[in-house]
Amino acid sequence: MFNWYLFLVILFVSIPGVLLNTPIFLRRKLVNKQISWLKRFLISFFSIIYSILKNLLIVSIFIVIGVLLNPIIKSDVPVFMAAIKKENLWQILRIELFYASVFGIIGAIIFIYFYYIFFRLRVNKESVAIMENLRLKRYLFGRVIYDGMIAEIIMRWGLLSTIIWAFNICLGKIDNYIVFISIITLGIMSGLKRLLLYFKEGCELTKPFIAIVYFSNLMTTLIFGILFWWRGLVSAMIAHMFFNLLWYPFDLYCYKQRKYNKNKR
Repeated sequence: MFNWYLFLVILFVSIPGVLLNTPIFLRRKLVNKQISWLKRFLISFFSIIYSILKNLLIVSIFIVIGVLLNPIIKSDVPVFMAAIKKENLWQILRIELFYASVFGIIGAIIFIYFYYIFFRLRVNKESVAIMENLRLKRYLFGRVIYDGMIAEIIMRWGLLSTIIWAFNICLGKIDNYIVFISIITLGIMSGLKRLLLYFKEGCELTKPFIAIVYFSNLMTTLIFGILFWWRGLVSAMIAHMFFNLLWYPFDLYCYKQRKYNKNKR
């Protein structure tokens, strides 16, 4: 039987991520200034409404997938169940916050070290600039709120649950090895998607560039995927927020350095 309470709680949690990031989704869709202010207002207003409804629909689809598969794959949702039952919510949330902060902060420190000291130095500057500028265009809110809430619902609650379920159909079981393979599979798939996006934007697909993209995706997928399966979706969300909050200043510093060097010339 479909758990409508779980669906509505997760949908409610996703709403701030959609609303706060709507201006980011629409920032390139500039309205022609030659038309009247009333038409500009109406176009902007309906564009915002359309964007919100479209993104809520997309998120809802993945929430439905996760809710349907949850009884089969038996992934934990302790915080949401506590919210539904109105029992021990703060005690459970406090525990998840601890694990999320440990995974998110330590994971970010390890990631930042290898990303900037080892991988980034081997990639040509033009491709690095394109990749990092694309991330910065999403601003801090986009990377912390959207990635922390919406991306985790789509990637972990929806897609990872689907992959685990598919392995269960093929192999007839779900254990830690199957979950680990599913997490790696998701990392490979998301890495390929990012490579195609960066290639479309003009990045050169050299071996070092492919390595940095897959390192980024596989490491983050492992951190949040393991946390999702072990502690639940809320832990993965909070850890993702901590992770991107620590990473953002490094991207911003690199952007300012490129701008400074460019002006210096």
